[in-house]
Amino acid sequence: FDPFAGLIALVTLVAVFLTLEGVFEILLAFQFRPVRNWWWMLLAGIVTLILAALLWIGFPALGILYLGWIVALNLLLYGVAILM
Repeated sequence: FDPFAGLIALVTLVAVFLTLEGVFEILLAFQFRPVRNWWWMLLAGIVTLILAALLWIGFPALGILYLGWIVALNLLLYGVAILM
């Protein structure tokens, strides 16, 4: 039983998810270009990719310490992008 290995796996999974989500948010933003305030979705995608890069670059220490903050910021920006 190794809890550290499980935590590393969780951080890796979240980093992969954020990378894919950021790419798809940016692609979706360009499809929403005719819609007013489409740039909120683009901003959310760019920030999501930055958060994913922080997890990949600072892996595993940053992910273990700030995983909750990174996911919370991602959800907040995605919610704002949907509401706008």
